[in-house]
Amino acid sequence: MTRTVLLVSGPPAAGKSTLAAAVAAHLRWPLISKDDIKETLADALGGPAADPGWSRQLGGAAMAILWRLARRCPQAVLEANFRWRSELERARLHQLEATLVELHCVCPADELVRRYAQRAQTAHAVHPLRTLSPELIEECNRPMAAGQVIEVDTARPLDLPAVIRGLAAFGVTG
Repeated sequence: MTRTVLLVSGPPAAGKSTLAAAVAAHLRWPLISKDDIKETLADALGGPAADPGWSRQLGGAAMAILWRLARRCPQAVLEANFRWRSELERARLHQLEATLVELHCVCPADELVRRYAQRAQTAHAVHPLRTLSPELIEECNRPMAAGQVIEVDTARPLDLPAVIRGLAAFGVTG
């Protein structure tokens, strides 16, 4: 059986979580989300939640868990702010030894900044940043391109049937 991993990538506030949840539910595949793991770790461990250093440390731990779980799943949807320049993340993708298909969320920078500021008002305390910088957008604004890539315009309402058709064209079905 060929392992298949679906990446959902893009900058913060691009709509990755919404897209990943909808696609995972449709495919009936497990969803492994970095922020879900990070927030669960923060709740379980306590600690200085609003401290940027602690947040980065938990984020690194969450990514380590994401990669470990992904290696154990025959199919999975992974959702995170994958950094297209990161050699470490490229190596982790390669280590999955899976067919990779990527849904890359595309959204204009001004809309990302607006959404991020709105979300920051109610975000979990382990996410201490309240504004989205151009540098943070740049880190994640390109696909990892480690397999087939489907760009999804997340500035518009989600067209799940169109996304599912795009995935099916690359052999990804539930």
